[in-house]
Amino acid sequence: MEELLDSREDGGQPVHADSAYRSEAIEEVCRRKNIESCIHEKGYRGKPLTRRQQQRNKKRSKTRARIEHIFGFITNSMNKMYLRQRNFIRNQAAIGLMNLTYNLFRLVQLKVELRS
Repeated sequence: MEELLDSREDGGQPVHADSAYRSEAIEEVCRRKNIESCIHEKGYRGKPLTRRQQQRNKKRSKTRARIEHIFGFITNSMNKMYLRQRNFIRNQAAIGLMNLTYNLFRLVQLKVELRS
């Protein structure tokens, strides 16, 4: 995971991940690179999560769920995020168009909800 985090660009930003990514090594990388860790905490047999840990996980889940819905929409509705372009710039443009398409679908959905 360390190679995915760039301290110049990601410093001060939160990183959201499932509890499977929680380890002391990853927490150390986040501290060293000045990245806020919003990785879910996990309970173990005989040592369940405290009420405070459960509340923190619930708060973190709200952000993660919103992001996961976007990826789910793109995966299920827009050709499963396959990128067939050969270079980075064209892939960037394709991702930008996917994001624009998602935002337009979301705008229509919000406007329909407002009318109801």
